[in-house]
Amino acid sequence: MRKSWLLLVACAAAAILAAARPTAASAFLQPPGEGQLITTLRFSRADAGFGASGRLKSGAFYSKAEIQAYAEYGIAEWATLVFAPSVMHLHVKAAPPPGYTGLGDSELAARVRVLAYGPAIVSLQAGVLTRGDVAGFGHRGLPGKAALQGDIRLLAGLGFACGPFACFADAQAGYRSHVAQAGSEIRADLTLGLRPVPDVLLLAQSFSSLSRGAVRTESHKLQLSAIYDFSKHWSFQLGLFATVLGRNAPRERGVLSAVWLRF
Repeated sequence: MRKSWLLLVACAAAAILAAARPTAASAFLQPPGEGQLITTLRFSRADAGFGASGRLKSGAFYSKAEIQAYAEYGIAEWATLVFAPSVMHLHVKAAPPPGYTGLGDSELAARVRVLAYGPAIVSLQAGVLTRGDVAGFGHRGLPGKAALQGDIRLLAGLGFACGPFACFADAQAGYRSHVAQAGSEIRADLTLGLRPVPDVLLLAQSFSSLSRGAVRTESHKLQLSAIYDFSKHWSFQLGLFATVLGRNAPRERGVLSAVWLRF
């Protein structure tokens, strides 16, 4: 328990930093009439899981393929709309049931500026999230979330330089509501980056969640990726991710690729 809260506090403490050139779901807003679309394809597999004590337990759980379209559009100087639908295919080795194909994590939200001072900004985002109908897999360590949840998060950012390089970080602290059988969640996301050359961006990210429902779960994921800007409007991203700590959660490992369009 103490380790989990220390991880969340560390993420929150990093909230004084943010992207000099914002990435997806950052504290920064899109200019009015402008936006971005990021289409991401993820492949992952879980062949072990974290038990109630946090120790790994071997076993074949599932493989998953997911595609998500993340879109942002500025409607005012102080407001940006967010729409992020996704679909997924989940194959579970043990049967029944053998798997799930349908909606994954999909979100509709609005982000508004709370405070801006020089290169620093604080914003607030609120929306609704659908998790898909995968609750039947909860007993195997799979998500097992409610179909619909509310999500609110505080985002903060500050651009800065690391010697000759442009560096950045983006931190978020959020809460997802308790709906049906799912417990409410506390979430913390952190992004750190380095731009060694103008067209290349290196990212290190962490995604943490704590749930206090009927079955208490937690998950801490790390993701490393690189983004190459091959034109003013288009970029390509390639990366790896893995669950490094957890309780009552699968150890997920996978790869991702994404195409970015700025318009």
